[in-house]
Amino acid sequence: MLARVPELASVRYVPRTGRLLASYAVAERLDAAAVKQLAAELKLHLRAYFDLIDEGQPKTIRVTAETGETMTFVHVERDAASFSKEELSLQIAILTARFGEALVRDTPADIVETDAAERDEAVEAALLSIRDPALHKSVVGYREEHRVLVYFVHTPRKVAARP
Repeated sequence: MLARVPELASVRYVPRTGRLLASYAVAERLDAAAVKQLAAELKLHLRAYFDLIDEGQPKTIRVTAETGETMTFVHVERDAASFSKEELSLQIAILTARFGEALVRDTPADIVETDAAERDEAVEAALLSIRDPALHKSVVGYREEHRVLVYFVHTPRKVAARP
């Protein structure tokens, strides 16, 4: 997803909880009131989206932020089972409308722009892979110097302790 969606700063998936954390970087310092307002706005739009597609409300919608001197990282935590590429597009549209050019996009000049269908396929493939019950690994992906780095962390299954 990171390779095809330049607005994503990082993505984390934890199979133990079944949750996906999508993070976005905003080149502005948001105060607590602005974070609270943004969280309410995102939740409202996402709940309306789920009402429109008539698939029931998701188990988890949690919006948090980490604020530094000049940057804010917005984290949207969702249950991976109901997360979709359409919802990802909606999150990006809301954040773009709200922050415009302040929403950080990683668009290095040497990467050729892919068409929308190819981007959608790649995102859908990534979402299908994290829903695979055979995957017992936490996945963390983030951007660094125009590169996408992905780490897989094996989550051990619960086993009885040896005597």
